[in-house]
Amino acid sequence: MKPLAVYSPALQEGYHYDSELSNKLQKFGKNGYEPHNVDNGYSNKIPMYEALAESKNVPAVWLLDKIGVNKGVQSVENFGISVPKRDRNLALALGGVSTGVSPLQMARAYSAFANEGNLPNSSYFITKITDASGNVLAANNNPGTHRIISSSTAKEMTTMMLGVFRNGTARSAQPAGFEVAGKTGSTEVPNSYGFGTKDQWIVGYTPDVVVSTWVGYDRTNEQHFMHGVSETGITRLYKAEMEGILPYTAKTEFKEKAPSQLINQNGSSSDWTNGFGEKLQKGIGSAGEKLNEWYNSVKGLFGN
Repeated sequence: MKPLAVYSPALQEGYHYDSELSNKLQKFGKNGYEPHNVDNGYSNKIPMYEALAESKNVPAVWLLDKIGVNKGVQSVENFGISVPKRDRNLALALGGVSTGVSPLQMARAYSAFANEGNLPNSSYFITKITDASGNVLAANNNPGTHRIISSSTAKEMTTMMLGVFRNGTARSAQPAGFEVAGKTGSTEVPNSYGFGTKDQWIVGYTPDVVVSTWVGYDRTNEQHFMHGVSETGITRLYKAEMEGILPYTAKTEFKEKAPSQLINQNGSSSDWTNGFGEKLQKGIGSAGEKLNEWYNSVKGLFGN
């Protein structure tokens, strides 16, 4: 949800992919809302592309606070997702949407990034039905699109989300031989269950296709939940899905480059993530770390 609620509207307001954001542990608003980063790592400042690639929570909330919750709400709704009044607060930056979101809705929303800022007017599962002779019996024609963000914003978002798969939380989901841009996400279980999630998401895209994947139980309880987070669970599934799908697409390559490629072009070869992707693949930290505290007290990344 961060790309829809925070980073896209921020770029529209004049921020850039390398704008410096606050990454200090801090409280927001009259209620003292205090989000925590997934890795419990903080700093005075962090560039936007790094905050997105590592799915940092504090910079996202800080940025939404700066541009205004109303702009975040309007942005999410422009992407085709309704935001109930009770969810119109800073927790929206972390996906606090109590009504939930479907994979189809997320695929449609992210298609705007793949289509240079244009959102399809409608979405559907079936493109056409043919008989045994190949005659088309019924078809869904192209519903058309409408612009919701500028082309430059869409391209800059793609640059940052390429970094998610190249260096960040989706590193282990990168399909062999292809570049993918997108975002991972999770919904925590109650602390009493232990460390785990009830929802795991990845929404990714190429210039040709958007693939939105969710895994979870129909009903979550203490015996039925997934241990770990998206970065250590759904990533292998998503990689297999994309490696089965992408060879049959047009294989159009991105014109945009990931932040690490832009950094290398400017003469730096350092790992700006400090090995964040490798840490995720190894399970994120030691057993002594209280991982549940990384997932803040919001209703969930995509809903209940």
